[in-house]
Amino acid sequence: MITAGDCQNPGGTRSHKIGWKPVINYDASGKLIYDPESADRNYEGVEDGNNCNYSVFAGYYMVTPMGNMIIT
Repeated sequence: MITAGDCQNPGGTRSHKIGWKPVINYDASGKLIYDPESADRNYEGVEDGNNCNYSVFAGYYMVTPMGNMIIT
């Protein structure tokens, strides 16, 4: 889905990162993310969205502090 991970926040929203950019909790349409699979991942034409279109949802991943990736 979106590079550098996905995280559930208090209140049920989700956060993500677009490459080197700061963590955000809204999608390409500016809506809060509750379900990453249904979030708008098309950042083409979005200001400072790096013209990325993440059209394929890749799954949920968690990287632990030791660097071990867990695929859920």
